[in-house]
Parts: sequence; C-alpha cells; structure tokens
Amino acid sequence: MSKLHLISQPMTAEQLQASIARYIAAEDPLLFIGDAVVVLLKHPHRDLLLTLDNSIYALTADLKSRGLADKIPDLIHSCHDDKMVELTLTSSQVISW
Repeated sequence: MSKLHLISQPMTAEQLQASIARYIAAEDPLLFIGDAVVVLLKHPHRDLLLTLDNSIYALTADLKSRGLADKIPDLIHSCHDDKMVELTLTSSQVISW
C-alpha cells in the first residue's frame, strides 16, 4: 500500500532529490501544502518532479492564497481538502516533511 508524502516546508532542489531517492516509492503520492507549493514553480524542483511517475498534488487553497493556482504545470493536480482526506485515508502511512 502506498504512503502519502505530505510536504509542507520549502526545500532546495538537492534536498528534494535526496528525499525522493531515499524515501519515495513509485506508487507513493506527493501532496504539497502551505509554503511548499512555491517550489512547484522553481525550475530545478519542477523539472525533477515532472520526471517522476508518482501522482503529485498541491492543495488548491494554498495555491490560490499565493496567486499560483493557474501557474502550476498540468501534471501537478490541484486538489481540495476532500481529496487530501481521501489520500490520507487510502494510504497506509502519512509522512510529513
């Protein structure tokens, strides 16, 4: 069963790459919330994320509050709280970083 990675803190591209290599399996969804949604626009971060086969989500409210709702790449899914709850309930574990 998959593990949901709940990413709430911005990080460097190197930190993100190291965390992905070490902790994330191919079936694990990633959900960016809070200040972490800003990394979805940064080139090294975005390019790295777009090479993954994982499902990648960003919380809609956090994107809107930062004026980013219409700026994220199509492969990153904007989601509401109900999808966040669904991801939490269908994952075997939630890992926050």
